[in-house]
Amino acid sequence: MKLLKTILLSVTFLSSILLWITRDEYLPSLSAFALSDNAVWYRIMHLSASWFFLINAIEFKKYATEYILALGMGLILAFDMYHHTTIHNVVTVFTLVLASFTLLVNAETTFKKGIALIFVIGALGSFALGYFWTGFHFLMAEIIAMTFLSSGKLTEIYSVKNK
Repeated sequence: MKLLKTILLSVTFLSSILLWITRDEYLPSLSAFALSDNAVWYRIMHLSASWFFLINAIEFKKYATEYILALGMGLILAFDMYHHTTIHNVVTVFTLVLASFTLLVNAETTFKKGIALIFVIGALGSFALGYFWTGFHFLMAEIIAMTFLSSGKLTEIYSVKNK
């Protein structure tokens, strides 16, 4: 299971980069690619993240929030920013905050909570920086936030005892 979840997180991260590399126009965020010609990478990114959270929820039954995260990633994909802007933005922020929250809650020791806090501050800080400051490209901020959260989830996966 660890290998499958690692692959899913890697696919999520790599597809966000491939989305940027294969673009045919300059777009300001990952969500802006929902209707682009290379939207397949956008869909793969969200589907692999959704599957990651779903598998994580099935494996760790005590983490019910992982089901909500899987649903959140699916809803981000279903409600694109062009047709359902408000729903898309609310679900995106909710999913980001919930993923950050689960990193903190699922950490088993004080040391692991400290590491999780670093990942959470990095994710939320970079996302906010890109959103509120025009001098920092928002798409890059989203990829950095995704990197922090993915790293935190990988740390969580590989530090769980007896799994």
